[in-house]
Amino acid sequence: MKHCLILASLCCGPALLSGAAELPVYPSGGGLNLRVPVVAPVAGGAKGNRLPFEMVRFTYELAPHLTGLEAGSVSLFVEDSMRRPAKEVLTLGGPAGELKVVIPAGPSQERRFRLESGEGRADSRGTQAPGKWHKLLLTWGNGRAGLTLENGETLEVKLPENFTVQRLGCSASLVDELELKGGGGSFSIGWERDYSGRLVPAGQGGVTAAVHGFDTYVIGSDPEKRDYPLVQLLNSTQERREVTLRYELQSEVNRIRNVRQEKRLLEPGSSTMVPVMSPALLQSDVYHLVISIDGLSAPFRVKKNFLHVARRPEPAGPGLFGLHDCDVKAFGFWPDALPLRYAHKYLRWGWVQGPAFVDHSTAPEHDPAAPPQEWNWNAALDWELMAGRELFVSLQSYPYSAWHREREYPRGMKQWPSAKGGGFPDLKKYARFLRESAERYRGRIRHYEIENEPNAYGMPEHPEDYAEVCRTVYRTVKAVDPDARIYGVCGTGSFLPWMKRALAAGATGNFDVLSYHTYTTPRQPDQANLRRFLGEVREAAPAGIRRFNSETGVLQALRYEADRPIPPETVALAAKERRTGFVSTASWPGRVNDEWEASASIVKNAVINLASGSEGFIFFGWNPEWPKDGKPWTEREPDFSLLSATPAGERTPSLLSLAVAVLAAQFESADPGKPYRWLDSGEVRGALFSKAAAGRVAVLWAADAAADVLVTAPGNELETVNVFGERRIFRAVPGAGRDGRGVFLLPLTTMPRYVHLADGELEVLSSPVSAVEVENIVGGTGSVALTLLNTGDEVWNARLEAGAVPGLVVSPREEEVAIRPGRRRKVKFDCRLEAGAKGSVFELPVTLRLPNNVELTRGCRIGVSASGAAGEVPENFVLAAGDALDGFAPELKLDRIEQAVFGRPSDTASIQEAHFWGGPAELSGGFRLGWNREALFVAGRVRDIHPRMPEVWPGALGSCVELFFDFRTPAEGLGKAQYGRNVLQFLILPPVAGKTKPQLWCPQLPELPAETVRLCGAAQERQEYWIGLTIPWKLVRADGNPPERFGFDAGINGSFGDRDGRKAQLMLFGTARNFCDASKFGMIPVGKGRRGQ
Repeated sequence: MKHCLILASLCCGPALLSGAAELPVYPSGGGLNLRVPVVAPVAGGAKGNRLPFEMVRFTYELAPHLTGLEAGSVSLFVEDSMRRPAKEVLTLGGPAGELKVVIPAGPSQERRFRLESGEGRADSRGTQAPGKWHKLLLTWGNGRAGLTLENGETLEVKLPENFTVQRLGCSASLVDELELKGGGGSFSIGWERDYSGRLVPAGQGGVTAAVHGFDTYVIGSDPEKRDYPLVQLLNSTQERREVTLRYELQSEVNRIRNVRQEKRLLEPGSSTMVPVMSPALLQSDVYHLVISIDGLSAPFRVKKNFLHVARRPEPAGPGLFGLHDCDVKAFGFWPDALPLRYAHKYLRWGWVQGPAFVDHSTAPEHDPAAPPQEWNWNAALDWELMAGRELFVSLQSYPYSAWHREREYPRGMKQWPSAKGGGFPDLKKYARFLRESAERYRGRIRHYEIENEPNAYGMPEHPEDYAEVCRTVYRTVKAVDPDARIYGVCGTGSFLPWMKRALAAGATGNFDVLSYHTYTTPRQPDQANLRRFLGEVREAAPAGIRRFNSETGVLQALRYEADRPIPPETVALAAKERRTGFVSTASWPGRVNDEWEASASIVKNAVINLASGSEGFIFFGWNPEWPKDGKPWTEREPDFSLLSATPAGERTPSLLSLAVAVLAAQFESADPGKPYRWLDSGEVRGALFSKAAAGRVAVLWAADAAADVLVTAPGNELETVNVFGERRIFRAVPGAGRDGRGVFLLPLTTMPRYVHLADGELEVLSSPVSAVEVENIVGGTGSVALTLLNTGDEVWNARLEAGAVPGLVVSPREEEVAIRPGRRRKVKFDCRLEAGAKGSVFELPVTLRLPNNVELTRGCRIGVSASGAAGEVPENFVLAAGDALDGFAPELKLDRIEQAVFGRPSDTASIQEAHFWGGPAELSGGFRLGWNREALFVAGRVRDIHPRMPEVWPGALGSCVELFFDFRTPAEGLGKAQYGRNVLQFLILPPVAGKTKPQLWCPQLPELPAETVRLCGAAQERQEYWIGLTIPWKLVRADGNPPERFGFDAGINGSFGDRDGRKAQLMLFGTARNFCDASKFGMIPVGKGRRGQ
């Protein structure tokens, strides 16, 4: 495909309108991609059709085509709905302010009309009945406005000075047969075919442009669909006008750069639709398009960021994927061009059956006797239902007020200014809501889920209460709609123990499908042992029950510039430095992934779920308005948006968005009801799935480092697609296959790759590398050893070659070994770190020549043991204050989720749970080390907002500090796991103001005299304290001199505050087993510090 064809415009002439020009004007606000209806008009209007969806307000721009509207009129029909909240029926706006027709909130028998402006308001005396069309006439001019009702009553208000109308807004479902007149022209809405209004120009008119099809950030290929990219040109003048359109297109994956321009001659009184491009010629990619148009009434330049994904020409399967609710409020947000099945939506009792927004200073009036038709039903749920989506509805019993609640819980209640949330719901009242919901949606909603993450939010300490809710939901909904499928547990994080308790308490038998969430951010799902965890869930679940993943997302780094992702190394550095936007302040969700990591993570998560028996997978985070609080993402907590944004608020699809789209497209034909199996084998991870009609699709990736693998499949060609949609055909290795099956060499990385087969099976061949042993670099040296296995019948003369790695000296570079049939040989490569080399992990590629002369490359990761620095201090130095070492040594900080070795949130967490580490604001610290010829000095500062001493001392089950030292020489075993002489652990009881002084205990030196090792410290403000430790070299070194280097680690323990026990333990370098394993300590070189700064 030639890139120059991409922007080739399709022929599309102007719509020439006979007689007085009626120009189609589509809504400029109120929804996304509104050129073609999201939900089609239906019968039942005042005359002809109406719009059936509530709570949507369309906005139409009238200027410059209709001017002179300092005075005019609007006639319209209004039919109120039974919904109680206030409704803004009609709005006329301009530079001087707005004029509104409103129906205030109230019971159905008390509904009135209100006319209001910035100068005042007037309410009707009589009431109007919902469910009936009422004709209204609004007039304005000469500083006054009047609204005449059907019964003859007139409301009047004063208008702002110089009031004129430039735009019109209306509640789409409440109005019909609207006609605005003024300035010699008109604008009318009738909803007969679509959402457009018909405008008859007045005055000089103008030439304008509107861009359609890009709003959901995914474009389609069908010109009849609403996501097809078009530019609408309106010429309301009495002259021909020539305009010049310029398109500048670039893409991220395929690196497309294209510029094109065209001229269009616009007839007087015409509307012209110009295709922007032919999406059928586009590859799967993220695109950025700038459209500039000359010749309009005002300068026009817009930028559109979007993605396109190529669909496979295969029969579709039943559908596997969906999008989560994410509190999307945008009408028409759904990306129609993606093959998605489920639309997840919440149905919250406390929002539907009021008071909904209890965080306001004054709670809305709540009427328990209000009939169900007046409740505040979730309009966004109804939109998706009307649009033909398959709904997956999460039922929420969370009490938002005392009226909803049977009893409070001792912990976890939430206090709002006007009410208190939480506790156990009143199940009798809740059952009424459930019956009404099931009646309202009977036969239209099939999937209902019981609560959202109840083990973490709502009922974390009360699984037996969840079992009661399950019984109520199951029996109530099934009694109304026996065909409804009920989903239960909806667990997240480490929900397995909670689930077992809920099942034992009676939840078993009160749901049809087990649901759960499997967030693993920031770890990759395979590194988080997600497959094993889901296996444990399956074993603990009721026998034979079906399973479903109802929500999972991934945390990605957003963008500085819309056109390019932030490079991985920049993201890693920002996360390490804990920059805002890259790391959460609490322990969960931790650091962000770069876009490549995030893309791999979401695909692996879905594949592992599906191969573990999940019948579906719902993506969390597709909200076209996220982030939406107005604050730049660089100044706020990271969130789980699948789309990206710049600090200035420009939104764009990311590589993660593209990966989700490609995953949906590659699995569109998959059928989970047919056989599937794992393909995990040595360095390979993945699974194989059946397609609905014929064939298979596999997903493969390398377990740790890049690796070439051999697979067999039918034929001589193998089609693969990478995670971003790039297609590649592999050809069989000559002479290696047999029986119609070829052998293919696939280069795999940790980024997943899709493999498609027209028929037959895919098999991963056993690797000739049976084992890889890595000794990480300690003191500048380490090694990588590969064990080779000869599975053939002849001697294998294997040749290995180590690739060049910047910063690493490898020897030998080449090695040849002869391996007899059935035997193994180990080949070792020594690795030495070059002076000044940067990086903590290196990937060493080793190329191996197989017996058939095929060359296979295997990546081997070797790490550099963690290290710190100690500063040299003066000979007369005395450690007497917490900041005494500040000018001599860098601080080793304890404030990252990766350092939480106890109390760390589960690898599958999706919420901050109270019993896990709460983040740096709860427990954190830092340590500095100094030395001179006489002693080693350690100064530490700790923040602990729940200081509670261990119940038993000496002990670590409460607030305390642990310091670990390995003063052995390399010959004595420095860095080895087993404790020996001069490997020491110090436990320090912290100072607490007015309560305790610091205390020291060393299990290896229980009789240590207090004067030998000097301990000091004091409590400080803001729930902080400092400690200092001075260790003479003569205590730990036979010669009494400083070593060249020593092992060191530091840990801090925090308590719950309200009860005894250890809540969290943070460790600088090592693990919770530091007390018996010295191999994970950091290495501290001595003699490289500075005397001052």
